[in-house]
Amino acid sequence: MLVVSLLAVSIGYVYQEMVKSSQMRYYQKMANTDLMTQLNSRTAFEERVRQSPILNGSCACIVVDINNLKQANDTMGHSAGDELICAAAECILSVFESLGCCYRMGGDEFAVLLQNITELQVNRALSELELCIGRRNLTRSFPLSVAVGHAMGQDAPIEQMFREADANMYRNKGQMKCHHMEPLP
Repeated sequence: MLVVSLLAVSIGYVYQEMVKSSQMRYYQKMANTDLMTQLNSRTAFEERVRQSPILNGSCACIVVDINNLKQANDTMGHSAGDELICAAAECILSVFESLGCCYRMGGDEFAVLLQNITELQVNRALSELELCIGRRNLTRSFPLSVAVGHAMGQDAPIEQMFREADANMYRNKGQMKCHHMEPLP
């Protein structure tokens, strides 16, 4: 009887520990996943940098920012802005999921970390992203437009790559605004 009681208590303890472990994994997944887009969250990005701050091999960081999100929110409502964010995330994920890790950094900004990748592969993927967005815009009343910047490196620190890609994205955004404002010939 004592053995049976000890066995029952042990099984109960193991079961409780399994439940706690399962709950912890669930909460960790929730913290590391952006609920709107299902991409990795900024928290997951920061954890990646903390655990392993270097991108190995020939590597790249890509930063994507949605253009005119405020205009979409102001003219069509926040649900239209949310839909733009989700559409951008779906295109980013469809192009980059097999190549690296995709993150929603917050608001309308995304990051992608790629390891062991060539510049040619990055450029092809960026072209595919542009095509994916173009296909999406065929059926959209408010077009999705993004500014993109990327940085390449070799065994490079993630934070440095992110800053460089972010600066390149802002240059691209500025060029897009200047080009848009030029008068037509």
